Amino acid sequence: MRLFRSIQDSGFVPVFPLTALVGREHSGKTTLLRALRGVDLGRSEPYALDRDWPRGSRQPRTDGHVVCAATYRLGTSAYDDLVQQGVIEPEVRGVVVGRCYDGSTRFQSWSGTRPAEPAQLMAAPSELEEFARANLPSVLYVGHESLVHSSFTSAELLVPRHGAEGTATAALARLLAEVEWGASDVGLEERAAKGAGRRVRELMERRNRKQPLLLESDRGRVLLRLQVGGARPLVDELPGELRFRLTVDLLLAAADGARALLLLDGPGRSFRRHALGRMRSLFEEYVESGATVLYSARLPFDIELQHSEQVLVLSPARPGSMVDGHVRGANEQLALRAALGMTGRTSFRVDDVNLIVEGPSDAHLLRALDDLLVRSGEQGLPPGVHLTSAQGAHEVTAVSAFLARRGLGVIALFDSDSAGRAGREALRREIEADERLGRVELLLLGEAAGLEGRDAAIEDLFPLEYFLDVVRRVHGASVGELLTSASVEPETEELGPIASRLSRRFSSHGQRFAKGRVAEELVSRVEAMESADELPPGMLGSVRGLMRRLGDCAGRVQVDVSTGESAEEEARSGDS
Repeated sequence: MRLFRSIQDSGFVPVFPLTALVGREHSGKTTLLRALRGVDLGRSEPYALDRDWPRGSRQPRTDGHVVCAATYRLGTSAYDDLVQQGVIEPEVRGVVVGRCYDGSTRFQSWSGTRPAEPAQLMAAPSELEEFARANLPSVLYVGHESLVHSSFTSAELLVPRHGAEGTATAALARLLAEVEWGASDVGLEERAAKGAGRRVRELMERRNRKQPLLLESDRGRVLLRLQVGGARPLVDELPGELRFRLTVDLLLAAADGARALLLLDGPGRSFRRHALGRMRSLFEEYVESGATVLYSARLPFDIELQHSEQVLVLSPARPGSMVDGHVRGANEQLALRAALGMTGRTSFRVDDVNLIVEGPSDAHLLRALDDLLVRSGEQGLPPGVHLTSAQGAHEVTAVSAFLARRGLGVIALFDSDSAGRAGREALRREIEADERLGRVELLLLGEAAGLEGRDAAIEDLFPLEYFLDVVRRVHGASVGELLTSASVEPETEELGPIASRLSRRFSSHGQRFAKGRVAEELVSRVEAMESADELPPGMLGSVRGLMRRLGDCAGRVQVDVSTGESAEEEARSGDS
């Protein structure tokens, strides 16, 4: 698609039966889906030149510009029939349908490996155009704002407003027309409305879209309800998941069983976090029924990477959003991470077991302490575990769920503060809701290192006076009384790890706490030690305890290469 809102040229967008389009906010996901929606031949005016032409574009505006073109490959039986009828030549493999700003449609056959560019579309034989109009799938768009509502006027159901094609309201109106619900029926007694509701339910069920739909007539309006257990809530009162499902089912049923291209714009907003597993199962159900699903996602736990080639990354890096292509391996995960707004700067290489920490300081200090213990002949980080830093507790949750759904083992190490505890609970809820997250272990740093009873991050492994001495060395004498022991001791109203308390204290005095430089100095001091015994007094026990807990967690999520079972699964099978 070209020259539509923020999109200059999307490039060729390959679509699988189930495809995720990912990108951070304002990357153009909705724009791309709405451009593609315009290819639906049932929409009379898919685009508006004044509204949709890209601002600042120097190219001359023209109603005849092809905004979007969709390429369809012919099935074997259709191909054979069309060749036999002489409609297409044997080398033709499919048909291209393009829509212009003025609503006109262009058709062309295509052969070879790639279809023609939209600007090159020519007229197709009339027989091929007739075939395309009769057989191409409907294009159905569902965004969060287009979910079906509860109340309708007679005009909405009998004379749909201009531009309402393809909406859930128009779908309901079409179904009512099919069961012969006419103008005289709107506003009649309750019995008439119930009868129409029953006939619509039966029609939807015949089209494999079973929904416990109920209609009521109320002072000239039609009310839409759903039978949920013993209750009959209005559709607007339904949980987002049920309302989303009903919207899609109405659209599919109104398409009369035709194959459809479902464009689902940010469907994760309709599903609570614990229901995301059901969302993906629902998409697979649509695919099994013959639909093609292209959905947009901003968060990593909204997508499924079991087949990573089915993930398209939308990048706004160049003028106009571009589809960069598929994610095909671990070395391409960094682009996906950036597209999802996961802002960590470290490598996103993954291994079978991955330790995810909250930030670069955590990763650098853990590596330095690991090297020191190994030099001392002691147990360090678990062997074979890859260490990745996130950017905060929320990203530890996201990255951990993201990797675990790919079948990888994950140890999520959170700081022992309010954000870390919230992140741990969020990930715990994900684990409870999705059985694929069985290879995830959750740890709070303070508990793992034996620093019970207080908030703690990686810097709190070091004794307070030792840490303050490093801060003075980094900041110089100018910090003065800011760094007396009494001034930084946690009080009831000032909780948090030492680095967080110092950051707040420095900020209140108009200064910036150089956390990264302090971490670098700590790493340099640890690297200069010859033995773990040189660690500050009282620290070695905490470090050993942390490494021991990490080793225990790695053992539980490790997969036995010979059997493919995790250690925990192996233990359970042994018990049985």
